Amino acid sequence: MSSKQKTKTLILCQTILLNIKRKQFSGHTLAELLVIVAIIGILAAIASIGKSWYENPLANSRDRVTGVLKAVRLKAMSTTSTYRVRPDPSNPTTKLKVESTQSGSCDASTTLKEEAASTDTSLSVNSVDGFSIGDKIQIGGVSAKDIIAVNPDDQTLQIGTPIGSIQAVNTSVTMVKNWVNDGIFMSEDLILEDDITIAGSGVTNWSVCVNSQGFITFFDGSNKMEGVNLALILTDAQSSQGKQVTLYAGGAINSIDIN
Repeated sequence: MSSKQKTKTLILCQTILLNIKRKQFSGHTLAELLVIVAIIGILAAIASIGKSWYENPLANSRDRVTGVLKAVRLKAMSTTSTYRVRPDPSNPTTKLKVESTQSGSCDASTTLKEEAASTDTSLSVNSVDGFSIGDKIQIGGVSAKDIIAVNPDDQTLQIGTPIGSIQAVNTSVTMVKNWVNDGIFMSEDLILEDDITIAGSGVTNWSVCVNSQGFITFFDGSNKMEGVNLALILTDAQSSQGKQVTLYAGGAINSIDIN
């Protein structure tokens, strides 16, 4: 129950009691007394429901986590950016961290299909999937280069400046991500309720990456988790009860109670 609802409830109760006091010398009919008792019973029931919700930190934390994950997916698609949610290093079991990057992909990587000369600005690669204009890429040990064009027809990436050194066939071409803290959430939106902790099920260093199309990739550290969903376990230290939030690659979220 919100503070406004509580205030309205108290005012209504006070009004009823005041009316009772005003009429205590004139008496009440049985019907009036029954109505008063019924109203008090209804108000008590509403208050108990509100109290139960307000004092359920485990459910509140579950709702907070799912709310963050859903909002991040919508933000990634609306801004054509990539977002990442992971445990905050400062409080990894009680706080989330949300970061973004201008890249449109979570894990784009490929290799050179042909040798690249030092003066080349067009790179022939085995796949351009996941790469977008504006992404920064690293070719072998060369410093990061900006992509200015992606050509799916001939599988080439156009970079803004010459590569600078000869690179052999099968040299790796990987995305460079510059993650920055995103300001769409207040700090309190990312902190779980008191005595509630979060951890990945079977994952020591989980993270969730959402690309610009809303597709989700899960990582354990720097390792991509292939063909699996991510289960996050929320535990109440006081009651030992828990909730499992399962996130699917397509964006669906499911929650169940666990003991």
